[in-house]
Amino acid sequence: MKALYLSSLMVIACCVLSKAQPLNTESKATVAAVSRAVASRDVQGVLRILPSVELLREQDPEGYLRAVTQALPVLRASMSADAKESLLVLFSNVLEKPSPADTGKAIAHFQLKRRIVLDYLNLEEVRGGKAHLTEIARFVGEVRSRMIPGYSNRGTAQPGLDILLQAGVRDASFLTDPAQKEAYEKAVKDNERDMTMNELQLELHSTNEILTFHLLHCAARFPATNSENTDFLRDVVKSAHLTATEGEELEAQNQ
Repeated sequence: MKALYLSSLMVIACCVLSKAQPLNTESKATVAAVSRAVASRDVQGVLRILPSVELLREQDPEGYLRAVTQALPVLRASMSADAKESLLVLFSNVLEKPSPADTGKAIAHFQLKRRIVLDYLNLEEVRGGKAHLTEIARFVGEVRSRMIPGYSNRGTAQPGLDILLQAGVRDASFLTDPAQKEAYEKAVKDNERDMTMNELQLELHSTNEILTFHLLHCAARFPATNSENTDFLRDVVKSAHLTATEGEELEAQNQ
C-alpha cells in the first residue's frame, strides 16, 4: 500500500514538473550540450561541460538542476575516479543551493532536487556517508520549513463567480462596472496564487514523505550505541527538523 502511495506521489510530482518555466537561451545551449554528451555516453564530454553547468547555478537555478538530472546517470555509471569525484562535488553544490522564495519557481526546484537526491542514493558513498546524509537532512529541514502546518487546499475552479452573479452576467467580458472589473481581476489573481500554493504544499509533503523515509533508513546504519555516531545522529535530528517521534524511531532503529 505504501509503495502504491509513493508511486502516486511521484506521478503527481511529475505533472507539476511539466509546468516548469522554459529555459533561457544560455541554459538551452548548456542543457543541449549535456544532452549530446549523455546521448553518446561520453563521460569526458559531460565532465568538460560541468563548469558551464555550474555557471547556471546562479544564472538559471532551474536550468541548472535540469542539466544535473541529465548528467547524473552517465557520471554514476562511470568507474573513473574523475567522474566519481565530480559526482560528489556536484551533490554538495546542488544541496547547498537554497530554494527560491517565489512559490511557482519553488515547485520545480523541490521536485527536481528530490529526483537528484533519490538518484544519488544509489551510491554507497552517499547512503553510507555521514557528511552526505547530513546534507540530505538539511534539505529535508528546508522542505519542512516551507510546509504550512495544517494547510488546506484553497482556491476554486470559478474565481469571481460571486461578482458575475452580482452583476447578472455569465462572463467577465460582459462586466461594465469598473469596480466589478477590478474586483474580478483581483479574484482571479488571488485564486492563481492560491492554486500555486496548493501545488507547492503538495510537492513539499511528497518530498518530505519520501526523503524522510530514506534518510531514517540510511541513518539507521549508524548505531547510537557507538559514541562516534552521537554527533552525527544529533545533527540529523536537528538539521532535518525531525519530530520527537521520528527521533525516537531513529534511536530505536539504531539500538
